Amino acid sequence: LYDCLEIFRGTGNWSSEHAALGLAVHEGADIDPARLVCRDLLQDSVARELLALAARRVVREWHSGVPCTSFGTLRRPRVRSRTEPWGFDPFEKVTALHNRLALRSCFILSVALQQGQHISVEQPSGSVLFRLNCYRRLAERGCVLSKFCFCAYGSPFLKRSVWLHNKPWLCDLERGCSCTGASPHFTVQGTFTHASVSLFKKMCKPSCEAVYGREPKAGQSVATFSGAYPRGLVRRMASGSMRAGAGQQQRMPAEALSRTAATLDLECAPTRPLPQPVFDQFEQRPWFEDPEWIAEICQSKEFRLKFLYRFKRPGHITVM
Repeated sequence: LYDCLEIFRGTGNWSSEHAALGLAVHEGADIDPARLVCRDLLQDSVARELLALAARRVVREWHSGVPCTSFGTLRRPRVRSRTEPWGFDPFEKVTALHNRLALRSCFILSVALQQGQHISVEQPSGSVLFRLNCYRRLAERGCVLSKFCFCAYGSPFLKRSVWLHNKPWLCDLERGCSCTGASPHFTVQGTFTHASVSLFKKMCKPSCEAVYGREPKAGQSVATFSGAYPRGLVRRMASGSMRAGAGQQQRMPAEALSRTAATLDLECAPTRPLPQPVFDQFEQRPWFEDPEWIAEICQSKEFRLKFLYRFKRPGHITVM
């Protein structure tokens, strides 16, 4: 039914660039009230809906940008560490909230991975999210870490982004910082002013519209704006997704597997083959035949006789 679905959609650059190439993109899950449909992953109904999509194998590719407010390095005082990724006080209100979001997201992605779908999770460099046991299990099942510097794709920010994924085409897009000059980067601090907006637009290569699809506004948080993915990066990701959807499968580089095992302190590099998508395994059923779930749902209901008509001739359709 869908080529892509983004949990915690945010600015939506990842989804927009995939849709721009003609892929069928689910509207995703996000709590932005400006969106037509507001979906909060903390609601059980939303979590069950996404789990059902993963279990039914009707989404080919998933992406999640789990909120990093407490997992990243910007929060002061820190509430987590590499050795205590669950939190110094897991029952503290904010820590418990972010733990719950991280676990629900990982549960959905684990089901999708088990069903042969492609998944990815993004965090800023320094985040301890991938130190959680559930995300380390994803790495043991064949997912790898890839690092991207947003400044390599035209952004003024020195934003190092880390993705945990089972998408081999992302490994070819890894880039480090190669910027030069006295002040090559825009500092992620405070809010934008009219002067800093003008400076930011000049530092974008080739332009702010080309890099982010929009311009910052005076008074907007710089940290919030810096969380958007550069369009050039996600456009290349979307191209790789199209090739994968067309059947051009790649193997995950062995070097990426071993590097991930060393980074996450896994006992050994994952050696299991990645599950292959199974969307084309079955033939299309004829349009006049009901899917199997119709029979299953009918058998699960307790029907009783409401009224009965007597017909003069046989051959009438029975209406339940």
